[in-house]
Amino acid sequence: MTIVRPPNLEKRETQRSYLHRLDTEYALIMAPSGELRARVLDSTPKGIGLVLEGPAARMPIPLKKGDLVPIRIERGGQWVEVQGRLATRSESLLEKEGLRLGFRIEADGELLRQTHGRMDDARPRRFSVMDGPLLESESEDPSRAGQMAFYTIRDLSLKGALLETSARNKFLLPNLKILMSIAIPAHGRFEEEVIVKRVESARDRYLLGVAFTGLKKETVKALTDFCVNFAQDVSYQLMLEEGFPARGLEESLTVEAVSSHKDFLQVTDLRLLNRHDRGLSLNITEPWSMLEQQDLDARHVLVKFGKKVMASARISETADGLLVERVVLDKEFTRAVRGERAERRLWQEVLKTALTSGHSKVVIKDELPQFMRDLGGRAVKKDYVLNIARLKWGRGCKLSTWAELVAPSIRELVAEKKLTITRILFWKLWALEKARIGLEKAQ
Repeated sequence: MTIVRPPNLEKRETQRSYLHRLDTEYALIMAPSGELRARVLDSTPKGIGLVLEGPAARMPIPLKKGDLVPIRIERGGQWVEVQGRLATRSESLLEKEGLRLGFRIEADGELLRQTHGRMDDARPRRFSVMDGPLLESESEDPSRAGQMAFYTIRDLSLKGALLETSARNKFLLPNLKILMSIAIPAHGRFEEEVIVKRVESARDRYLLGVAFTGLKKETVKALTDFCVNFAQDVSYQLMLEEGFPARGLEESLTVEAVSSHKDFLQVTDLRLLNRHDRGLSLNITEPWSMLEQQDLDARHVLVKFGKKVMASARISETADGLLVERVVLDKEFTRAVRGERAERRLWQEVLKTALTSGHSKVVIKDELPQFMRDLGGRAVKKDYVLNIARLKWGRGCKLSTWAELVAPSIRELVAEKKLTITRILFWKLWALEKARIGLEKAQ
């Protein structure tokens, strides 16, 4: 009998991992003439070696080199179906009683059309998370109990992710389901099921394209917060389109004062873009040219989405009262409800500052949104003036607007002992809070 040696291992893209004799896995070759049961001899995500045993090894095999057939592989209690192209057919050196078949595992045709054959194009809307804290995950090798595999997440969305792992993890196959534990910094660990969609070899590691089967609410919230703060090239609109929850994105809007040179550069840039968007003619092209003398002594309130300044306002103390001007909003937040949310956060902080300023009134020089006109102010020439004492009590204010913009700040300031209130105002705030909680439960 002539024994043909198996193909030279050095020609393979990645070395296959031989299974121990005690680690038994089986596969079903879906041949045109019917199913052929075979034992798995060795495997990688790119190829698999099978040995036909018993009667099947002595029967004519209706397959020739280059044929593409479905193969169902038993792995960790689940059957995984892949597309295998027959590459070698020989008598096995290790299993002399059987016939060895070597298959190349090929990516699903539809997936190839979507990705144009390149892993980095698979999900154009995924966000890279490689510049911040490492986002890591782990899973158990389903073919070997107790053996763990570790991954680094390179980019992600709520639909899937691109993972990097060691080339030792040869159990990975397209369509394999894995229960993965994801460690999200500052949030903890979350267990989620993923399906391997594609595996690419890259030197001593594999790159995996995976899809989430359905994320838990807690995981979505943690991933949203992580992407907002650490992912590259994120924007509110792109994250909305990718399926991140609008409420979670709104909660990611933070309010703070200017704390760095980079922050203030973003503020001046916003002012310049705002003037251009309003059609005002300017000979100014550099954002720093928007800097004014009043900026040096004023307080600047910012609304930030991650590291990006989305809105800002300048607050100055004058003899006439607290002066609010240079209110600007990023063009991404100038339309629809999402823009109003960012603007409301900005004005909420401005009003909180006014309550502890010691002034009797707030003078606003910029054009006001409608919700600010619901707080009982009055127009004085081109300005709009709010009486702080009346604002504190909610007199002349639309109750729903006052409850949203002013009441939370009063509760915070009282808790911090920065503001004192009467018993009547206390009970008014208490009733509003009870009503808010009841409304949230009803929804």
